[in-house]
Amino acid sequence: AEGKEYKSEHVFNKLQENAEIIVGKNRNGEVGSIDVLFQKQYSRFCDIATTPVQSTEFKE
Repeated sequence: AEGKEYKSEHVFNKLQENAEIIVGKNRNGEVGSIDVLFQKQYSRFCDIATTPVQSTEFKE
């Protein structure tokens, strides 16, 4: 089979969604918001990667 260009970001888009955590009240700290990713398959929030995802070539 012929090699195809594969972008893993397309797979991640199905499994992860952008989310915003808003801290509206905090006794001894700051209030504000932070952008995170929600990983559906693990039911957890994680930091957004600051480096771009590289394309990987694979063969079928």
